[in-house]
Amino acid sequence: VIASFVVGHFFNHSLGVVSIEAMDRLRIVLAAWWRSPVGSLLLYGSLVTHFFLALISLYRRSTLRMPWWEGAQLALGLAVPPLLIAHVAGTRLTWMLLGHNVDYERVVGLLWSSEWSTARQVLLLLVVWAHLCAGIHYWLRVREWYRNLEPLAFAIALLLPALALAGFASAGFNLWPSIGAVGGMQKYNVGLAGMTDADRMRMAAWRAGLEWAFWILLAVTLLARWLRTRIGATYQVRLATGRVILAPVGRSVLEAI
Repeated sequence: VIASFVVGHFFNHSLGVVSIEAMDRLRIVLAAWWRSPVGSLLLYGSLVTHFFLALISLYRRSTLRMPWWEGAQLALGLAVPPLLIAHVAGTRLTWMLLGHNVDYERVVGLLWSSEWSTARQVLLLLVVWAHLCAGIHYWLRVREWYRNLEPLAFAIALLLPALALAGFASAGFNLWPSIGAVGGMQKYNVGLAGMTDADRMRMAAWRAGLEWAFWILLAVTLLARWLRTRIGATYQVRLATGRVILAPVGRSVLEAI
């Protein structure tokens, strides 16, 4: 579900090489599904489920020693929520809570309004795509049919994010001169210009709350994992050299050694 959303979203970005109007025409079609009750439940239910499965997997790991690719995938996955929350708060929550029309003109204008916003969006795109591709590749790599399709999959993995970034850059270059001429995005966009201080504080509170929730859940998971290895049941492995290794129950003998 998440992959289908990301692929459609990236393809939508790529239309920025044509025009922002082209981006919005496809956005309306995609939004009709993803903003529907069923589409919203599937998308955000999948995101929450994916995140909690990652925390459960992290908690259950008997050791944090792992192959570099697995560690990279884990790190990329944990980097997504801090980068994504600001984007979700500025798009979906603004639409749901304030009733604003969040089109590509507004989104691109806001993301191009500062170097940090632009860099964060580019980083988010690359991190999400790298995490997604790694997950799909290591899931399918043992399938016989996948080996024949791997060159095509690799080409798509390179081209789609490149096109998405090109569309994002092209839309920003075409739009920002008009925004700068009127004094910035806060004056250019009617919805932003009409936001009250109370609305801004409300959106900032939602964003801060989601960010705190992420860091607290991650910290609780790591703390619970540490406590499990310290106060849970343990067993001993006595080596031929006389050395005794103490390991928590659930960790294999090989992992303990």
